[in-house]
Amino acid sequence: MKFKEVPQIPIPRRRELIDSANEARKLQNRAARGASYGAAVLTLNDNIFSAGSFFSSTHSLSLHAEHAALVHCALHGEPLIKAIAIASDDPETLATPCGLCRQLIFENARQSGLNVVVLTLREREVSVESTIVELYPLPWPDRKPRNI
Repeated sequence: MKFKEVPQIPIPRRRELIDSANEARKLQNRAARGASYGAAVLTLNDNIFSAGSFFSSTHSLSLHAEHAALVHCALHGEPLIKAIAIASDDPETLATPCGLCRQLIFENARQSGLNVVVLTLREREVSVESTIVELYPLPWPDRKPRNI
């Protein structure tokens, strides 16, 4: 699948996105190992929506911060994003999106046609900047689903 472009994010808006992801870590219940996670998305309309993770002891009912932020913007009528920032206070593990989150971000990118910017944060700063295509080069399905 080809995307139109990689969105450009002005530095002040990028800083707001990063700060929002870090603040969102405070809005979640903590994981069993004590780490906190937050994510913030920048929509096509340049609005920022953030959320923290919601952990369940069954794990299968947990909601990742990326999922929650995507739901948050969709509930506000802005389902398409151009960037996402992911923050964690876990000093041992970089909070890159897991496979499920990469799939959701890719599906969002497929709908907007934009190669979503993914900012992975450590210590309140960007540790890795990539795009969803770089993180998820072989998505499933590699075409627009027939039911959309």
